[in-house]
Order: sequence, then C-alpha cells, then structure tokens
Amino acid sequence: VHPLLHAQLPYDPATDLVPLSLLFRATFLLFTGGANPHRSLADLLARARRQPGGTSYATLGNGHASHVAMETFARAAGVQMLHVPFKDAGAMFTAVASGDVDVTPVGFNSAAGLVAAGRLRPLAVAARQRLASQPDIPTITEAGGPPVEMYPWAGLVAPAGTPGPVLAQLQDDLQAALAAPALRQRTEQAGFELTPSTPQQMRARMAADLAIVQPLLDEGRIARL
Repeated sequence: VHPLLHAQLPYDPATDLVPLSLLFRATFLLFTGGANPHRSLADLLARARRQPGGTSYATLGNGHASHVAMETFARAAGVQMLHVPFKDAGAMFTAVASGDVDVTPVGFNSAAGLVAAGRLRPLAVAARQRLASQPDIPTITEAGGPPVEMYPWAGLVAPAGTPGPVLAQLQDDLQAALAAPALRQRTEQAGFELTPSTPQQMRARMAADLAIVQPLLDEGRIARL
C-alpha cells in the first residue's frame, strides 16, 4: 500500500517486485488499559459515537498496519477516533496501560506480559473466530462491533527481471520450507499463522489491501505521507 500512502516512492511494487509467496499472518486484538473505564468494545464504540474524536487509539506510526487496521475498523463502525502514533512499542504500551490512550491493536503475544500483570485488557479479537489459545476473548462482532478482520501479514518478493528458473526454484524451496513441521510449531508459538501461497494469491492479497486503503485516503481518514 506504500504507493497510496507516500507521495514520493522510489519503486512501484506492482512493476518493480515479483511476488513469491505469502509467509505468515498475525491477528490483531484490541487492547485497553487495565483501569480504563471502557469495560467492553461496545462501551468504547458508544463513547466514540457520542463524542467524535473523543476516543483515542495508539499505533506504531502513520501508515503502519495498525493505523490502517484501526481506521478500517472505525470506518466500518461509522465513528471518528483520534489517532496517536508512537515511535516504539514500549512507549505505546505505557500510554495505553496508563489510560492516556484508550485502545491499541496488537497481537496477543506482544501484550501477553502486560495482560498477565493486569495492565492491559483485551476487548476483542479481529477475526472471524475466537483464538484457539484465548477462547474467552470475543470476536469484534461478538463484542458489538462491525465484522472487521485485521491480519497484518508478511511475504517474500524478488526484483522484477529475476530469471524465470530462479523464481521457480525460490518458490519451490519456499513451499518446502513452509511445510516443515518444526517451522510451523515455532511460528505458532510466536503467535503467527503460516500462510504459504502461490505468487498469484499473493498478488491478489496485495490488490485486496489496496482496495481497503483507498477509501481511507479518499475520505481523509489517513493522510498521504
């Protein structure tokens, strides 16, 4: 989505890069501070509707996947929320835990220690189904929000012009590596889901993300950098 977010970009992902495979995805959850008065996602959305811009969310910067995810959520819910970007996760977590910012979207493993200490509290998981590892946390829809999914993902690409046989070998080697049980186990322990794909499927994922981000820019929810 960088071509949409950046006014000047020294490359074009559509023409300068060749997709190889999706690698993995994470699942965002919405967390609030342990002492925050919002006891549920429905409470947070009710306040956001009463006071446009009065409910804040923290991310790791303008244009970050967390920023796009939260504005996608806010747009689907029909609310305006105040974006508070941070340069590092430590400062972001401190602000949310202290109540200076109302909510943040991160993966569960990133917040697990603060949840165990009672400093952060999960409100909902941004997926169609509850996490198998955290079955007590409702989905966004179950918690009274819109049917939004938030899956930050990673993939591998090669430079355009890479010879076809080299691309084919890389793709074969990637699929073999991603099928290794040991890699799957370590990935799941880290809170990620392996998502091996064809190059065509990765290109479709890229196109789908562009379609999600374009309205956010058109409506002024996210400004170009």
